[in-house]
Amino acid sequence: MVRRWLKNTMHSTLSLPQVELFFDWVARQFAQHRFTPTNPVVQALGYVRERRAGLAVFLSDPDAPIDTHHLDCALRVIPMERKSWLFCWTELGAKHVGIMQSLMVACRLQRHRSVPLPGRRPPARGDASGHSRC
Repeated sequence: MVRRWLKNTMHSTLSLPQVELFFDWVARQFAQHRFTPTNPVVQALGYVRERRAGLAVFLSDPDAPIDTHHLDCALRVIPMERKSWLFCWTELGAKHVGIMQSLMVACRLQRHRSVPLPGRRPPARGDASGHSRC
């Protein structure tokens, strides 16, 4: 309970002023009309402005993480770059890759033991983790 109170105090004293300064800066950028509407900076600032409440939720809820990078990494079990998606060939192929990635993440979260596929050798017995990495 003390940790939760401490995080809430730190967010309100240290983070809140910085967050307010940032959102004020975003509002000033829109007020100055320095960029065209198709400019990527304007699009990014629009994203921030539209999602202000969601981006600042960590200020009111000390259990909310400030960033979700760890979740992004967990969802990308098959390393994919922009060019790698070309090998999906179709939208249906890309959808199936997404399904496989979701299945692999679910296996990893449940610490599911691997089941050998036909024609494949089973995993080595000395596997220290005792479960597959999906």
